[in-house]
Amino acid sequence: MPEKPSLLFAKTQTAKADAHASFRDEFYSRLSPGSALQDVFEHLSGVHFFLKNHDGRTIAFNSLLRTRLGLPDDEDVTGMTDYDLFPLRQADHYREDDRRVLATGLPLINRIEAWRNENPVVTSKYPVRDVEGRVIGVMGMFQCLSERRSVLSEEDELKCAVDYIRDHLHERLTVEQIADRAFLSARQLRRKFGLRFGISIQEYVIRLRIEAAGQELRNSTAPIAEIANRFGFCDQAAFTHHFRRRMGVTPRKYRSDAG
Repeated sequence: MPEKPSLLFAKTQTAKADAHASFRDEFYSRLSPGSALQDVFEHLSGVHFFLKNHDGRTIAFNSLLRTRLGLPDDEDVTGMTDYDLFPLRQADHYREDDRRVLATGLPLINRIEAWRNENPVVTSKYPVRDVEGRVIGVMGMFQCLSERRSVLSEEDELKCAVDYIRDHLHERLTVEQIADRAFLSARQLRRKFGLRFGISIQEYVIRLRIEAAGQELRNSTAPIAEIANRFGFCDQAAFTHHFRRRMGVTPRKYRSDAG
């Protein structure tokens, strides 16, 4: 009896997937250790790159991260940990994220984090595996949130949406309202925004508001409830919830650390 078309199709697809996996694995097996990885990240504009082993010890930084950390070009960073480079609380936070990646084998994508007392950064971390598939380290990259916005070209249709969001952070914003400014439907804007930034429009708006509120916390003595209201949060409790979720500390602690 001939096989059912559906079963035959499934077998064909499985064989095709196995062939692709074999082709990919054979190529990877021929790479030299660390092949071109750091070189790639040396030439990505605005991207800070790091590679750490299972114990959190540095294997490599790119030059942009060296500069941001204030490290001389000739200083050997091999073996340094977050505790050598950051305040205790911040190092604890970074190490906790590393452990999560190491334990689950899953990446952390587009997390917004505090960077010392400067503007927030958007960080992604990925597991590094050995030839047997075991997780042996973490590599990651981050960009300043403000620099990440600037990658949009003047002609990009999303630029209208981004500029409108930035200029109206103090107002109530809807996706439909933003889409009108970009001459897109709400559905098109959601799809294009997700593809470009990897997050929803609503999350992007919250992150920009958190960034702007963080600047106010550092540079003014305005009450936290007033800042929360100014940047579109319904009350101080909601503001604190969103701020702590994305920055790892409460607004009050963030302000005291910046002082």
